[in-house]
Amino acid sequence: MPEVQFVSGVIVALGLLLALARISGLPPSPVVFAGGIASVLLPVPLPALRTNPEIVLGLLLPPLLYAGVVALSLDLLRHALVRGVVAGLVLVIGVTLMVAAAAQVLLPGLDPVACLLIGVCAGIGDTRLPQETGQAQHLPRALTDAYAGQAVSARLLVVSLYLLAREAVGGPPPEVGAALQRIGTDLLGGGLLGAAVGLFAVEFRRRIGAASVEVAISAATPFLAAILAGAAGVSVAVTIVVAALTVVARAVDRRTGEAISSPEARLVSRHVWSEAELMLSAALYFLIGRALPEALGALGRYEPAQLVLAAAALLALVVGVQFLLALLAVAMPWTPRMPGADGRPAGALRIAAVAAWSPHRSAIALALALAVPAAAPDGRPFAERELVLALVALMVVLSGLVQGTTLPALLGWAQLGGAEEERRETELAQATAAAAQGRARRVADPEGAAAEGRRALARLRGRDAIGDAALQQADQAVASRAQAERAGE
Repeated sequence: MPEVQFVSGVIVALGLLLALARISGLPPSPVVFAGGIASVLLPVPLPALRTNPEIVLGLLLPPLLYAGVVALSLDLLRHALVRGVVAGLVLVIGVTLMVAAAAQVLLPGLDPVACLLIGVCAGIGDTRLPQETGQAQHLPRALTDAYAGQAVSARLLVVSLYLLAREAVGGPPPEVGAALQRIGTDLLGGGLLGAAVGLFAVEFRRRIGAASVEVAISAATPFLAAILAGAAGVSVAVTIVVAALTVVARAVDRRTGEAISSPEARLVSRHVWSEAELMLSAALYFLIGRALPEALGALGRYEPAQLVLAAAALLALVVGVQFLLALLAVAMPWTPRMPGADGRPAGALRIAAVAAWSPHRSAIALALALAVPAAAPDGRPFAERELVLALVALMVVLSGLVQGTTLPALLGWAQLGGAEEERRETELAQATAAAAQGRARRVADPEGAAAEGRRALARLRGRDAIGDAALQQADQAVASRAQAERAGE
């Protein structure tokens, strides 16, 4: 089969596998992963479809990093600074070090840099599992906001640590002092470059009327950031994440309510990035499924059963670290009380259990594992490359399968009150925006009234009275009312 036809077949297979996951009620990640393995076992001769590490880093990683940040609000990060952003940094460092140390114990003789790569890949979680299993409405917003904040800081730190470890392949692990200096340089240089890219994208989009062109500029932004970061020698992750945060910060002028883009562009852009994240994640699961049999066959001194047990033990360690950190965060006085289904504050153990079990290992970890080089900079083969790929793949897939199939039962036991909280916030946002828009309409045109509605929503979000989901729904309702008023004039 020609390679072009095979790639087309893979795209069709991804769509069918995602549909199968939805019909069966299983998490999409293990279903697509199983499809990747099945494609290797087919009796039909298929192209190898090997993944070039540089293509993974340059083509798949930038949109994944950008998609997880550009849909957030700065108010979310501000209110969830400690339990989200700071906790995410602590979690990444703790998981990376503990998993790296445990890997050396579980797999004696493993190269220290390989252990570090495994630890770094284990350090990044994905918070989309409740959405994938249809359970998101049960989570209190204080918890989902913490997840979002942790995702931002994890992307910044994990990719920077990964690139440090990747450069050390074939040699000793990076020294702590040199690593801190490199991360500081990446944060400063990448932050400044990312802010410049974000401001450029904002000003460019402000001058464009067509929604389709605005969305195209949005899609190009992470790749522009990645290209410039590579040329400047700073962290790709920092540059992309800061560019996304800059776009978010300038999306709506809080003083005037003016938006940089049309309502149609905002709506389409949100859906485009959501679907892009879904398809890219599915592609990575499929690719890792195709690569796993070959990787297991090249393990050398380690048996596949030993690797499966090691992956399960490391995953249990990750969940344990997440549970302890969540328990500590819930006990802190600055953490908002989270409601139970009966309206009373939920118990700390129940919240910590849900907080530890809901995030599974991320598809970004698969991208990083696929991008591990097969040889050191001096040309010597990196013998542990296949082991790193196989162990990370097993951890990610086990995480999605075990946590995804048991999360509904855990949430049923925890009895958290997220659904009622979301309903109240949605009603508050809709009513406040409609009232502000209606008052302004008496003296202003539809666009001016819509701006007043967005200002009212910004004030609510600034007080943390509503979440991002309620904000986006109410913003769309504001745009719909303005459009109807223009049509009626």
